[in-house]
Amino acid sequence: MNTSIAILGGSFDPVHNGHTAIAHSVQQALTLQSIYCIPAALPPHKINTIEVAPVHRLAMLKLAFEHDPFFEIHDIELRRTGPSYTFDTITALKAAHPLTHWYYIIGSDNVTELTSWHRSKELVKLLTFCVVARPGFSQTIPDELKHADILFVPSPHSAISSTAVRRKLFAHESCEHLVPSKVLDYIHRNKLYTIP
Repeated sequence: MNTSIAILGGSFDPVHNGHTAIAHSVQQALTLQSIYCIPAALPPHKINTIEVAPVHRLAMLKLAFEHDPFFEIHDIELRRTGPSYTFDTITALKAAHPLTHWYYIIGSDNVTELTSWHRSKELVKLLTFCVVARPGFSQTIPDELKHADILFVPSPHSAISSTAVRRKLFAHESCEHLVPSKVLDYIHRNKLYTIP
């Protein structure tokens, strides 16, 4: 039986309410069997900016989505060595699930970067990109991607970013409205994102 699954990838450093809101928007907009949340071990565009270890980022993701069985947390990229390329991930997933149609959730702030992704010309032939709006970024598709399967999904215009959350945590400012409560408890309990 054919199925449809979306991937929500990223560093999730940390996961925040913007991530969960976007994931639920895609869930409501599309007929999907599941959304796979996949934390990157070494995001190619952020190799030197990851703040906490994969074990913590994975644990925080599990807490953020623990009461919703629709969302599955997968460590496929954490188990690989080297940069976490989406092409390698989707190739492995398609081999394991050949009858599944795959979607990849991406913010409108990253659309213009797609052409710089590893093996991008091959990648865009393997899945459908679900673009969710990010404040201040155009929803125009670059000419190089006119042939790609790209779907715009209505979503809350969240301006939350992991970078902004980390800055607040470093400054000991409240993040109660930015991060799921159990994730925030985990951060404080494990003394993450604190200045040594």
